[in-house]
Amino acid sequence: MKLFKTIIAVWLLIFFYHVVYAADLKWNVSEGAETYSIYMGSSESNMIEVQNTTETIYNIDDFNLSPGVYYFAVTASNVNGESGISNIVMYDNQPPSAPTNLRIEYID
Repeated sequence: MKLFKTIIAVWLLIFFYHVVYAADLKWNVSEGAETYSIYMGSSESNMIEVQNTTETIYNIDDFNLSPGVYYFAVTASNVNGESGISNIVMYDNQPPSAPTNLRIEYID
């Protein structure tokens, strides 16, 4: 029974993490596009191509990012070339700041 409870607890933690922390890049279909290129960087002016896809959704978790702030944009391509860049979005996966003012309060 203890093993079963442990398995359930681990499953719930994984599920909760995915529901709360998982994030997708999503964009609208670009007419005539055959593929999309995802660009990522630590600033809006310093992005590089990191992924190609035929889908209009990409899970950010697939990048295995360290905590920090990241910028993303997408372009569309076909045999005639690559489109201009989409709007740029920011993704912040930094952990919260540490709690402060820890203390012991005595109860009368």
